[in-house]
Amino acid sequence: MAIWDYNTSIAGAKAEGYNAGHEEGYNEGESRLSDLISRLSAQKRFDDIIRCTSDPEYRKQLYQEFNL
Repeated sequence: MAIWDYNTSIAGAKAEGYNAGHEEGYNEGESRLSDLISRLSAQKRFDDIIRCTSDPEYRKQLYQEFNL
């Protein structure tokens, strides 16, 4: 029974850590994309905004361009 309790505890801790890390990564990605769109909007680069939402490679180039 003790081994089962230990294994259950470890599995729960792993899941909790994964979920926390996943949420943190998601929030960072959202913030990064929001910053990119704000910068593009300020420069009136509306076509780039549209393209970066559907083209991940182009979005990476823009992140590099703006040092994000």
